[in-house]
Amino acid sequence: MSRGRGRRWVLIAVCLVGLVCCGGGITGGVVTLRSGLMDVGPVRDTTNAFVDDLQNTRFADAYGRLCTTLRSLLTLDQFTQEVRAEPAIHDHQLKSVHVASVDGRTTAQVGTQLTRDGGTVDTETFALTKQGGDWTMCSKPAY
Repeated sequence: MSRGRGRRWVLIAVCLVGLVCCGGGITGGVVTLRSGLMDVGPVRDTTNAFVDDLQNTRFADAYGRLCTTLRSLLTLDQFTQEVRAEPAIHDHQLKSVHVASVDGRTTAQVGTQLTRDGGTVDTETFALTKQGGDWTMCSKPAY
């Protein structure tokens, strides 16, 4: 085999390896992006349901949406007292949703705008975590 042909085969092999690596990276990125987008709807639904429960004084239902960590720190009565200590929520809007999966743990951050008694508008960010396949509220903002 001549010297030119040997170099050509090496060059072709290097190009093929590069294409395989790039293709794998692109495929992995698309799969990661799609999996994150699929989780946004359930995150929005869980956050809306939680704030709807607070707005409509369904405190037991809202408490049931808390992650196990928060429920271990607060009884239903304590949770209800904390919620009632704040001005009532009359309206809310979700402003942003971010879902991430790190080391097998899937979490989300949801930015909300809460309109309270007297027209006061608060901005809150709720943290959610996935437990047993379901999204749960796992932050303790000023309800």
